[in-house]
Amino acid sequence: MHDPLTGLANRIMSGERLNHALRVGERGAAVVWIDPGHFKEVNDIFGHDVGDEMLVAVADRLRDVVHETDAIARMGDDEFAAILPNVTDTEAQLVAERILGALSDRNAFRLQIGASVGIAWQRPAGGDAPALVRRADEAMYRAKGAGGGAAVTY
Repeated sequence: MHDPLTGLANRIMSGERLNHALRVGERGAAVVWIDPGHFKEVNDIFGHDVGDEMLVAVADRLRDVVHETDAIARMGDDEFAAILPNVTDTEAQLVAERILGALSDRNAFRLQIGASVGIAWQRPAGGDAPALVRRADEAMYRAKGAGGGAAVTY
């Protein structure tokens, strides 16, 4: 249920948390899909040990900027997701902005990495979890294609 490197929830646990968020969130639920920048280059240039350090640092930064009620997961390789239960679309965007700021903080990492994030929000709760994740992932790829930052889909 947890990623052994970062200690974050894994894909299975994040799915359970999202399903729960969609069932109980009166104001809506959101997924913020996070792709830290330059991971492949870090691995290729500095090696996998430094790449692993980067992933752990990203996980630590994410823990610092989300609420206790939110779930953070490592979805695979260098992709992460934040599951935000019972939030408005504006609140979800604010969390995404905090995530971008935390991952762009020059003092937090030995290397400048940045990130691309996609935000998908849904209200009323009770919707389709895989569709919400897919929309967040698609929004992240739009942000990445635009050079980083955030993209939102509803």
